[in-house]
Amino acid sequence: MNRLAQCHCGSLRAKTSGDPLTVSMCHCRDCQPRTGAVAGSGAIFAKAEATIEGDRKIFERDAAQGRKVRFHFCPNCWDVIIL
Repeated sequence: MNRLAQCHCGSLRAKTSGDPLTVSMCHCRDCQPRTGAVAGSGAIFAKAEATIEGDRKIFERDAAQGRKVRFHFCPNCWDVIIL
């Protein structure tokens, strides 16, 4: 199954194929300020099944187990796609 996610103005897009590896909800202290809510939700896909198109700004932070989390922001409307 192909999916398309995009920012509010449509200039940043993420395209995926296949099923997500996992779907999650997080209420950690890092996700709360990012979302402005009690929790953030997301679907995680294999890198080979996801592409990002359009101009973007990237914020990167450390995650659990030494990994990095990258937030891809639209420079026009500041909506976010997380990878």
